Amino acid sequence: MKKLLMRWFGRTPPEYRVDGLNGIDRIYNRSEFHNLLELERDRVHRNNHQFSVLLFSVNPQKEHDVIELANHISKRVRRIDQVGWYDDSHIGILLPNTTASGAKHIVKDICSRHNGSMLPLFCETLSYPETTKLSD
Repeated sequence: MKKLLMRWFGRTPPEYRVDGLNGIDRIYNRSEFHNLLELERDRVHRNNHQFSVLLFSVNPQKEHDVIELANHISKRVRRIDQVGWYDDSHIGILLPNTTASGAKHIVKDICSRHNGSMLPLFCETLSYPETTKLSD
């Protein structure tokens, strides 16, 4: 698979590591995550489906909080979902083929797993496009 990806993209697949944090995998850095968002937006325009993005507020200076949130997220995401830094204070989850109502369900599930934690959880849900054209 790695050879196939190298042939398609001409480079090795990105490392799934957060810059400066050990032990967390499957989190893209900001530029890689924004590239994934652009690719998914292009896919939506071609295929007339919808995607959602969840943005969880975090303090990147509090490594324990970031790790705890990453653990909660990793128990809920699907293989097609992508997790990455949206900006300096938000971890995003890209949810392909997911409507706004589906994204809200995932937020509720992550929050319910998080209830025993001391870390407050703040999340914004975005969907693109906001309304889906089903037919011409």
